[in-house]
Amino acid sequence: MEVSKAMRIIKTRQLRLSGTRRPAQSGTTILELLIALTVMTVGMGGILVLFTIAISTNSRNKVDTQLVLASQMFLEQIATSSASSFTITDCASNSITVTTATGGAALDANKKIDWTQASGSVPSGYRQIYVSCAGASNTQVTFEVRWNITASAVTGLTGTRLITVSSRPKNATANGLYIAFPATLHTIISN
Repeated sequence: MEVSKAMRIIKTRQLRLSGTRRPAQSGTTILELLIALTVMTVGMGGILVLFTIAISTNSRNKVDTQLVLASQMFLEQIATSSASSFTITDCASNSITVTTATGGAALDANKKIDWTQASGSVPSGYRQIYVSCAGASNTQVTFEVRWNITASAVTGLTGTRLITVSSRPKNATANGLYIAFPATLHTIISN
């Protein structure tokens, strides 16, 4: 009997010891929760900034694409027209008169449209405000389009013309986040 009594005493002591000894940490404290929430909030804030930048970049890319398409449309219309002028209707139902005779907006040293030239000093028929529609929602974007037609574009070859068309958003710095560079396209055609 003494052996079983001794065993009971040992078990009782083990239970007491195990009951009084706890692990060093048995749960999270409020301070730990606050630190975890702060770290999570900073991380979520960073993700929010990334989403905002992605949406802004996507919107800017959409405008840049429309910019190039507006320049391309004017360039193709001028290059294929045999008349001295023609009319284009934009998305806002504005009639735009396009002059195809030699002349137009000033060119810089690189044969690009000189955007430092005041709008009012560009000859009539070589500068227009064009409203573009894009997508299923017909989002309207307003561009200023300028063009120049230079005779004898290829030295020594008569009957050629260099057509330069450039467009930029009407309010290139409206949102203050970026400056939209003009989209300039060139083509050489023979008469």
